[in-house]
Amino acid sequence: MVTMPDTPELTRRPGVELIRTGAWNILTGTWNATRENLASAVEAMKCPAVRKPVLKIGHTDTRFQPGDGEPAIGWIEDLRLADGGHTLIGDYVGVPAWLNSVMASAWPDRSVEGKPFRCQLGHHHPFALRAVALLGVTPPGVGTLTSLNSLADVKALYGLAASTGDDDADLIVASVPGAVLRAAAEQHTGAMVALIPAEEDAARLAVEGGEPAEQLHVTLAYLGDAVDLSAADRQDVIDAVSTAVNGFPEVNAEVFALSAFNPGAVNDRSPCIVYGLSGDLLDAAHTLVGDALDFADAALPRQHAPWHAHMTAIYTGDLARLPELVDRVGPVRFDRLRIALAGQHIDIPLIPDEPEPADADDSLAIAAAAGDGNALKRYWTRGDGLKRWAGHRHPWSRLYRLLRKHVGSERAKRLASSFFFAVHGYWPGHRKGTNPTGPG
Repeated sequence: MVTMPDTPELTRRPGVELIRTGAWNILTGTWNATRENLASAVEAMKCPAVRKPVLKIGHTDTRFQPGDGEPAIGWIEDLRLADGGHTLIGDYVGVPAWLNSVMASAWPDRSVEGKPFRCQLGHHHPFALRAVALLGVTPPGVGTLTSLNSLADVKALYGLAASTGDDDADLIVASVPGAVLRAAAEQHTGAMVALIPAEEDAARLAVEGGEPAEQLHVTLAYLGDAVDLSAADRQDVIDAVSTAVNGFPEVNAEVFALSAFNPGAVNDRSPCIVYGLSGDLLDAAHTLVGDALDFADAALPRQHAPWHAHMTAIYTGDLARLPELVDRVGPVRFDRLRIALAGQHIDIPLIPDEPEPADADDSLAIAAAAGDGNALKRYWTRGDGLKRWAGHRHPWSRLYRLLRKHVGSERAKRLASSFFFAVHGYWPGHRKGTNPTGPG
C-alpha cells in the first residue's frame, strides 16, 4: 500500500507593495523607477505570452546552477497601481502556509526582478516583472528559518524553475530601497500620534517619487512598534489622546523651510527632505498630546528632543530635488489628528476655530499682562477674561491663543494649563475628576 503525502496547504497574501517610483541605488546600478515603468508592468500581465512573476527566496542560491532547478515558492497575481500610480502592488499566491505564517519575521522585505523585453508574440514590453525575491534581513527569524532543512521542505514541495531562459543583460534587480522599507515599516508596524493635512494641502505638498499625499503627516509622538503595545496600552493611549484633543481646533501652520535630514544616512537613518513648519497651535498640539501621554499607563519610548515640527516630503539623499519644492512653501491646514497603530488608525476631526469677535475689547487683557502675575491670573480666571475662553469647545487651546497675544509661546502654554486647572480643578487633557499631579 502506497501512502500518499498530505497535500500542502497553500495561501494568499494580498496587497504587498513591490515597487515605488523614485531613483534608487540597486544591485544592478541606479534605477529611475517611473510611473510609466509601473504601468507597463501591469499592462504586460495582460499579454498571454508573459508569465506570472514567480516568488522565490533571495535572488541567487549557490546550491543550484543558475537558471536550473531552483524552485519557486509561489507567484504574483493581480498587479495593480496605487498612490496615484506611484506604487506597484501585487498578491502573493500559492505560498506554503507555514512560510506565510513566518514571513513577517523571517522574510519581511522583498526585491523585484524585471526588464524590458519582446515576448514570443512579438510585443515589446517596456518593463515587465519577472520575479520577486523574499529577503530575510530582519532578525531574529533569519538565523533559523533560512536553514537548509527549512528550505529543503519548500524545495520538496515545488519544482517550478524561476528562470525564463532569456538573456539577463538588461535585467533590473531592484531591491526596495532601505528608506522606502523603513517608511513602510513605520506605516505598517509602528505606532504614532500625528497631525494630518487637509486633502487639498496634502495634494499640493506631495511630490513625484515622494511620500503619497495620503501618508503625509506631522508626528506629534512616536509610540514605538505597535506589537509592543498591549491591548490595555493601546486603549490607554486612545483614551488619553482622544480626551485631550476633544474639540481641539484645526491647526493652521506655515511651511516656511525646506531641510535635508540625515544627509549621507548618518547613524543609519534614512536621508530625506522635509518641510519645516511653524505655528503656535502646532506647538500647542504637540504639548497637549505629550502631556496627555505622560499620564497614560502605557510604556512608551523616549521622544526625540528637541522637537522639530516637520513633514517628510521624500526619502532621498539627492539634494538636487530641493528646488522643485520651493513653490510649495506657504500655509497648510491640519484638519485631523491620527492615532496610528500599525495598519489601523483612528482619525479625530479637528474643529474649525471660532474667530474672536471683531469688537472684542483687549484693553483689560493688555493691562493685566503688563502687571504682575496675580493681575494676569485674576483677569483670565474671573469675570470678562474667563468668559472669553471657559465656554469654548476646547477651552485650553482658546485660552492659549488669547494669552499668546500678550506673552511668549512657552509662557502662554504654562499659564494656560495653570489657569485651566485653577478654574476647572483638573488638568487639560484629562477627564474631570481624575485630578493628576499636573503637567511638568
